Amino acid sequence: MGQKTLKFYLALSILILGSFIVLPRNIKADPLVTFKEQHVLRGHQGGLYQARFSPEGSWILTTSEDETVKIWDAKTGKEINSLHDAEEGLYDAVFAPKGLRIATVSENSLVKVWDGTMGTEVMTAHGHEAGVYGAVFSPDGNSLLTASDDQTARLWDIATGKEIMAFQGHGDSVYEALFSPDAARVLTLSGDQTVKIWVAKTGVEIATL
Repeated sequence: MGQKTLKFYLALSILILGSFIVLPRNIKADPLVTFKEQHVLRGHQGGLYQARFSPEGSWILTTSEDETVKIWDAKTGKEINSLHDAEEGLYDAVFAPKGLRIATVSENSLVKVWDGTMGTEVMTAHGHEAGVYGAVFSPDGNSLLTASDDQTARLWDIATGKEIMAFQGHGDSVYEALFSPDAARVLTLSGDQTVKIWVAKTGVEIATL
């Protein structure tokens, strides 16, 4: 991905995502607030790619180049479980809207959903033809949307692992895919310097920005 493409992608992300993400309206910065370190999460054997809070804030998810995803108790800092993905090139991991289900995607094109409590795989989806950069659960948690280097975004049924829909039309890698708050639309951002909006149920393209 060239420098111009990266700048375009980042700028468009900031401009477009505001219409797809609902943020609290009453957040105000307090210059008198100070921050104190609560916990240091140790246990990975390689560099960390990301860290995320669960939707309700009780858990923390970390992704590492050691090919593991770890789940931590946000209050105590203790490790709850470690998901060991034997596949190389772990790219992303995300929480489901409720509970401790977690989706992981990787360089080898596989899409997996895990039971975070048990540390076991509950779904593996095959269909992408190249590495998968990102994933996001639908608001109801029943489906998963993924973005891939194969120039597509795909929608998967969590219960069966079957592909529901493929969003095709980009001329380069799809780096991110998102649901609208009502899950009626899908937004995709690509290295072809375009953003596309789709009807989630039919895969019909609504607009190219």
